Order: sequence, then structure tokens, then C-alpha cells
Amino acid sequence: MVLDLDVLEREDGAADDVLLIGVVELEKSLPKLIELLKSLSVPAGAILVHDGSTENLMPDLPAKETLVRQMTDDMIQMLLSECMACVPSDWQAGKLTIQCDGDWLGYQLKNALSPNAAIISGPLRDLCEEIAVLMWKNGNQWREAVLQYEGKDFTIKFSYGEPLHPIPRTPVAAQAKPWWKFW
Repeated sequence: MVLDLDVLEREDGAADDVLLIGVVELEKSLPKLIELLKSLSVPAGAILVHDGSTENLMPDLPAKETLVRQMTDDMIQMLLSECMACVPSDWQAGKLTIQCDGDWLGYQLKNALSPNAAIISGPLRDLCEEIAVLMWKNGNQWREAVLQYEGKDFTIKFSYGEPLHPIPRTPVAAQAKPWWKFW
């Protein structure tokens, strides 16, 4: 089998990446080759051309809303795991609160039954910011997200009005422009 990657320029000036594959026994190799190409992560619009016929290699993509929901669900699971990694060993439950107003984002991790405090890790801080940005950029502009968990069971609630118990803003955090501020 021979592989060659070329860039072909179209008449409109745009360029396409083309992967040329040469095989000796085409009849035996083609079914395996098609399956291999379909299993790879190929960009939308990738097409297999064979003897003048074409076959779309990109399966139908889910709708954007479905992809955002799947990413959000995955991030919630990651938030839960990171919360559990940040808390003292005597905690059996906890509550992560994230508040965002578009200019400011705050978070706290608490357990009313334990005198021991959690330490919010860098990865937990990053996840809080990433989920807020993902949801806000895709139209879900909540003001407060509360993830309550006990063991591996959890609930998450999003509120769209002013938070009843605002997280205090620290002067240092208020001065710096965060990476996630996108306007």
C-alpha cells in the first residue's frame, strides 16, 4: 500500500488536502480500506472517490444542541469527580456553588456538617470556568449553578435570577480580566 498526501488547489483559489492511497489487490483491500477510513476521525465533507463514484465518509453529525448537552454532561461528571478529590476525608457530601454575571465568576465548595474546609484545586477552578463559558456561549446564561452531592449521587440546579447568597468578590479577582471573559 502506498500513501501520499497532496494539497490540490481548486479554481476558486481554495485548497483541499487529498490523501492518495495505492493498493496492489484492490478487490481485497477496498472493503477493509473503506472501514478503516470510516473509523478514523475525518473532517466533515470527507469523500472517498473510487472509479468515479463517491461515498460520504462522514456520518451524520448530531445537532449542535446535542453536542453541547453531551459536553455539559461530561463536564458535570468531571466537576463531581474533582469536587470529591478536593474535600477532606471526613466529608460524605458537599455543595459546589458557581456564580456568574458575565463579568465575574465565583465558586465555593462547602459542607455545613464539617469544620474542615475544602481547598479548591486548579483543575476544579478551571472546570468551573469552562462549564460556565461553554453554557454561556451557547445561550444558557444562568447566574448560579449549585451541584450538591452525597457520595456519587448528585443534583445540579441552574438559577437565572440574582443569587440569594452572593459569593463575596475578592479585590484581587475583581482587578484581573479573566481568560474566559469573551466580550
